[in-house]
Amino acid sequence: MFWNRKRGTAAHPQQQATVEDLRTRAGEALVKADDAVRAADEELSYAQAQFGLSATDAFTQALNAARDHLARSFELRRLLDDDIPETEPQQRQMYTEILQRCTDAVTAITAQEEEFNKRRGLEANLPTTIAETAQRAQEAEQVIRAARTLLVTLHATYPDSALTSVSEAPERAGRLLSAGRTALDQ
Repeated sequence: MFWNRKRGTAAHPQQQATVEDLRTRAGEALVKADDAVRAADEELSYAQAQFGLSATDAFTQALNAARDHLARSFELRRLLDDDIPETEPQQRQMYTEILQRCTDAVTAITAQEEEFNKRRGLEANLPTTIAETAQRAQEAEQVIRAARTLLVTLHATYPDSALTSVSEAPERAGRLLSAGRTALDQ
């Protein structure tokens, strides 16, 4: 089977699309981006209430950038719809910029929403995670006791100078475990 391919055709779909197609796609992208920004604004308010203002700084920045993209996209659309006609290459460039800006806006917002959804998933599983961590703390305590016993045996066999690098390890591990339990309780 042979395929006929034209060589030298543009690789970008925007260059192959008609101006009317670009206009339609840009209009749809504007509506989608506008809806995404409005929804993200509500999501940001919810996330700020749930996680605090400092935890939502990246989301706030992404939303502000999305708003800027959207404002520029609407401005380009207004210029395209005014009484001053643009050439076809100008129209293509402007519609392509609208499409790119809308994509960038939605992508930035979506990434931030995914991060908060992951965080909410962690919070939803928090009781299970706390129980598992408490179990691991108990297991670590048993290992520390075994290490202390082994250290006593090693001190009976080897001189103290040979064990200086490990002699305080069980005590340090015990302090770390205690700090971990305090953090877990909090």
